Amino acid sequence: MFNPSPCPDDLCKQLDLNCCDILIVNTNEAMSLYNQLSNISPLNYVEEIEKKISEILKLLSSVSIIVLTLGSDGAMACVRTLKENNFEFIKVPSIQVNVIDTTGAGDTFLGYFIATLSKENTYDGWKDIPSIRKALQRASVAGGLACERLGAMTSIPSEKEVDQRLIQYQSSNM
Repeated sequence: MFNPSPCPDDLCKQLDLNCCDILIVNTNEAMSLYNQLSNISPLNYVEEIEKKISEILKLLSSVSIIVLTLGSDGAMACVRTLKENNFEFIKVPSIQVNVIDTTGAGDTFLGYFIATLSKENTYDGWKDIPSIRKALQRASVAGGLACERLGAMTSIPSEKEVDQRLIQYQSSNM
């Protein structure tokens, strides 16, 4: 699992990203990776993100999942399926928050995503779609809650806080 944050313009020259199983990126990092891997002029169209993410997965054949944080638009994952060059997209919305400070929100998202996916891991490994969806939902809620407080470490919500807000989140998004 790798989170190239911040993503330098020469990351793909520095590291072999095919050694990763899961990449977790925000929209800027995703576009930087796409531009580095495809050798084309920079693109800034977020509406094209699904296409770009699937292209990154095609170019990084060993990566199984790319998770994309979308800030107030939630998060999504592109998961490689068993069929060659076939991908499943999982999208989750964000929660409504009163943003005070976004410091630590991405790290909080990452921590909750990894922890939840690790707890949910099954025989099928990382490609268990319900587990990935649950990890995205918990991470999205945790990252949102982190924005309601000042600071980095002090903004990380407890599991109890996340669980309480997750109940509201799930009932409003079903």
